[in-house]
Amino acid sequence: MEATLINRDIADGVTIHWHGVDVSNAEDGVAGVTQNAVMPGERHVYRFVAEDPGTYWYHSHQISSEQVRKVLFDTFIVEPATESTPGQVDEAIAYRNLAPATAVRLRLINTNTTPLVVNLSGTPFRVAAIDGTEVNAPSELRGIDLRLAGGGRYDLTFTMPNEPVLLGDGDSGVVYSAGESRAVPDVERGPEFDADR
Repeated sequence: MEATLINRDIADGVTIHWHGVDVSNAEDGVAGVTQNAVMPGERHVYRFVAEDPGTYWYHSHQISSEQVRKVLFDTFIVEPATESTPGQVDEAIAYRNLAPATAVRLRLINTNTTPLVVNLSGTPFRVAAIDGTEVNAPSELRGIDLRLAGGGRYDLTFTMPNEPVLLGDGDSGVVYSAGESRAVPDVERGPEFDADR
């Protein structure tokens, strides 16, 4: 595997820690121990062989308590040489626990060629961008279905309430939790969002 980390503007520097992956010490991403932090304007190329099948994630390891909270992480899957369960749906979900009053931006991407209808329940929200273009003065919405065209993208913004928020498509969903509460909010369905209004 080869990945290039480019730090454009993180003043404290950044590294990548390949969580749970057996990498050489020089690729482990612990600033000041296994490598120097990558400072603004610098880059570092990570190279290693990902041999062990499994679910992994990588994250910033320079002030990780702040940078992971700001979504400087992602997931990746190392697949076995042969498919273990033919026809099985395989999805990676990174659990997020968000503190109340946190400003959140969800970036929804429909990777299918057919439309997808989703809704956000448990909080009012705004459609801040459509297909990569910022929306001018977006209205606050609640109980609205969002139809994403094949390949379409919506950015939703909201302030995390004291209770969990559910992003769902009618068949499945992801709960963003606030504090200790694990109560799933009722699904808030409604008319479809009209971007022209």
